[in-house]
Amino acid sequence: MYATPKNLKDRIALNNRIAYNFMVVPDLKEPLVDVLFDGQRIVNGEVVSPKPNIAIAVTDENKFMILNDTTSVEVYLQNHADGKQKRVAFSSNKITMQNTGTASNNQISYLFSPEMLVDGTYSLKVRSKDKSGNFNTTNDYLVDFEVINEASITNFLPYPNPFTTSMQFVFKITGQKIPDKIKVQILTSTGKIVREVLKEELGDLRIGNNISSFRWDGTDQFGDRLANGVYFYRVQVENTDKAEIKHRATSSDAMFKQNYGKIYLMR
Repeated sequence: MYATPKNLKDRIALNNRIAYNFMVVPDLKEPLVDVLFDGQRIVNGEVVSPKPNIAIAVTDENKFMILNDTTSVEVYLQNHADGKQKRVAFSSNKITMQNTGTASNNQISYLFSPEMLVDGTYSLKVRSKDKSGNFNTTNDYLVDFEVINEASITNFLPYPNPFTTSMQFVFKITGQKIPDKIKVQILTSTGKIVREVLKEELGDLRIGNNISSFRWDGTDQFGDRLANGVYFYRVQVENTDKAEIKHRATSSDAMFKQNYGKIYLMR
């Protein structure tokens, strides 16, 4: 490295040199990938929407080589019915780049929006690569998911049951949309309705597995504490266009009689 004097009067430049040894450590660390289906992380084999929005985020710890193009990700989709794993090309317009990395947050994001998927089981594979060429081959994101186009909903299961302080409802929705109306009625053993829970109280619902944000604490519609014992409940679902929503059978259906379930309150 050469230095230039401020007054430019130094006639000999050979002595204006300094030598400094330094070592460059190669970037060998793989990037990290995160995948969300309609805003949620899913477990292997979970039911998803027939037309999911799949958000993919790739993050690299190297702040000097910014992720800023389509080379950072490879997306593969496989329908188990035909057994062929197909790479999704950016030219298909099914996958688009959303944001690029920055020096403070070297994360790039993509959105994969497949066409309407037919019923079946699928595998999604995502490989990510940083600007140094490090693939996450040892940690590819790989998940199986199921698509069910038929509009259906399972029985709501109270969890925990029995309960002492509060319980939630667990259930599954399939099809292309969330039912427009959902109402849960909790009744005494004599048939008196003590609490009604509307769809809006259940929280943000999605196609697939749901656990309600609503927690019943054993009080009635006015907030008064109810006595210990057995309470019954039923769920009513409806679409505004009257499109049919079928009951989806599960192994827990034996616990219900004439569409009524039981909740055990034990303080």
